[in-house]
Amino acid sequence: MDREFEQSLAAAGVSLAAFDLPRTGPVGTRDPQPGESVRLAIERGLASVARQAEVRPAHLLLGILSAQVGTVPRALALAGVDRAALTTRVEQTLAGGRA
Repeated sequence: MDREFEQSLAAAGVSLAAFDLPRTGPVGTRDPQPGESVRLAIERGLASVARQAEVRPAHLLLGILSAQVGTVPRALALAGVDRAALTTRVEQTLAGGRA
């Protein structure tokens, strides 16, 4: 994720080395609120099942993998993950009744 952050800044012409940014730490005591990208991933995951009672973690993973833009696709690309192959494996796992 750090590499993705650095590359995103570089794409905008900003060098991370030019700033003395503090290290990230614990969020604190407040409950984190899901952002729009989380909501969309959940919606995409839920769209692949007939009833919400049938939702498994793999469905949510499919929702995450189906994002075309954003941090997750960029981070997976930087890590060398073949999203199409991973998506196929998850779909096969779901079809086989596992996950």
